[in-house]
Amino acid sequence: MSTSSKAIVRIQNVYKFFGTLKALDNVSLDIYDGEKVVIIGPSGSGKSTLLRSINRLEKIDAGQIIVDGYSVHDEKTDINKVREEVGMVFQSFNVFPHKTVFDNLNLAQTVVRKRSKGDATKISMELLKKVGITDKVDQYPGKLSGGQQQRVAIARALAMKPKSCCSTSPHRRLIPK
Repeated sequence: MSTSSKAIVRIQNVYKFFGTLKALDNVSLDIYDGEKVVIIGPSGSGKSTLLRSINRLEKIDAGQIIVDGYSVHDEKTDINKVREEVGMVFQSFNVFPHKTVFDNLNLAQTVVRKRSKGDATKISMELLKKVGITDKVDQYPGKLSGGQQQRVAIARALAMKPKSCCSTSPHRRLIPK
């Protein structure tokens, strides 16, 4: 990627320790607008810790993470504003079990993004089509396979139209074709 382009996510010399375990060891990475980056590695290698750190779900011990010009770990940064622009799909999906697939996708769109129900519905249906589960719109997560639940979580993250989106699963593409 051209160095003249501005990185939308900049990770500089990041360290994270859990006691004596060094989970992140001098990690540096720039991610540019529109770029798709895959982070792979064995279990315990720090993939999820890095992604959680980008959303300030983990406090880093050293270094800096900047998302869209905001220093994520600066206490003055409104982390909720940053999180509105960063989509994340956890390995355990975290879909709401008491809500249908449709409601899982529409909830944050109408509450956080303040979209009309009609706009949210249109976006939700387009994304459910994209991930191949329009027939599951009225189902509850407990009735879906693990892969279907993950597709709901991916569609939900993308429905927020974040500037960047990341996943803790090394087995799934984030942006389905």
